[in-house]
Amino acid sequence: MRTRGFPFLIATALLGLLGCGSGSVAPVPVVARTGPYMHNGVFTTLKEVVAFYDRRDLDPVRFGPPEVPETVNREELGNLGLSEAEEDALVAFLKTLTDGYPAP
Repeated sequence: MRTRGFPFLIATALLGLLGCGSGSVAPVPVVARTGPYMHNGVFTTLKEVVAFYDRRDLDPVRFGPPEVPETVNREELGNLGLSEAEEDALVAFLKTLTDGYPAP
């Protein structure tokens, strides 16, 4: 299901990576060095975050049940149909957002 495609995934992934809703938001320039990721710290790598947004609904055993099922966006995320190369490209893009300064 590709409703908004790659650009929407990038924006959504950034929100998750930055822990939106968790109370601790990392600045974008250190995104590759601020794991664990997501509001609950469940993922340790950017690759895991991208895989979650891409395949969450296809592999529920791997990703586990949602904390609040009513809030899960199944219209735009969870079954994006990205290729491995597209996932890797997104991870590479996210890493370009990291500057040379130490993480806070």
